[in-house]
Amino acid sequence: VAVVFAFVIPGFSVFLCFVPPLIVMTTAKSEYVRSHAREALNFQLTVLIPGTVILLLSLAARGFGGVLSLVLFVCCLIVQIMAALKAGGGEQFRYPVCLRFVKQTNG
Repeated sequence: VAVVFAFVIPGFSVFLCFVPPLIVMTTAKSEYVRSHAREALNFQLTVLIPGTVILLLSLAARGFGGVLSLVLFVCCLIVQIMAALKAGGGEQFRYPVCLRFVKQTNG
């Protein structure tokens, strides 16, 4: 059973990548922290779209999507490092090529 979970949990974690920024966004008291969490949440939701397409392509094409998923992973990693550096420096960061599903609320 543990061996099955070792393979299944990482696969599901890809589809749950939006949960940590969602938790931070809803619990943080600082608007600065909430705004960065909102950006991260929007980015994770945006990445889910091509990630799901790549997964389906990989299943249909017997592994072809593996190369595409590696490219997506590296691009996401680079952008997330850029975001962390900007946020750590006190600057606001807006992810490029990001759909804004969650908008800023006043209140």
